[in-house]
Amino acid sequence: MRIVAILLVVGAVPGALWAGGFLPPPESPKAPTEGPANPGLVEAEWRDRVETICAWERKRVRAIAKAFRRAASPADALFAFDSTIRLGRTSLAVFRRLNTPFAFQREVRELKRLLEREQKALIALRDALRAGNPRAFSRHAQEIARAEGRKRAQFADLGLRGCLPPAPEPLRESETSPV
Repeated sequence: MRIVAILLVVGAVPGALWAGGFLPPPESPKAPTEGPANPGLVEAEWRDRVETICAWERKRVRAIAKAFRRAASPADALFAFDSTIRLGRTSLAVFRRLNTPFAFQREVRELKRLLEREQKALIALRDALRAGNPRAFSRHAQEIARAEGRKRAQFADLGLRGCLPPAPEPLRESETSPV
């Protein structure tokens, strides 16, 4: 008896929804109304998303630079390094989740490798700072600079002008002091 009641409810609910116009008739399923997406629109949408990520990254970099300038002790500098590493991982994860248009897949793979290499070098830079190893610190800082240069070239090749970081400003005379 319970089975008959369940079957009656299961059959009556879709029928009532169909009669009310909430479901399409069973013999005419709706065909997808949208055709294949325009590749130009997909690429433009992808570029917009990447440039939004880059805008967020620029804000993050400014905040981290401000934190490094205000570091009063080695513990403050290490905390800034840890924050930089954590936020870099977050940015890389967001970038990985983007659906890349087919035309840019090779370039984006290279860009992801550069971001990962930069992240590893940043971790090694922090470890060198903790260990007090100036040679390793210098080597990893140079590796980050090389990866940054290649990233700039990749962003320019992809046409992502909004992702190009500004060129470093030269130090003013008031900020330098003879040693």
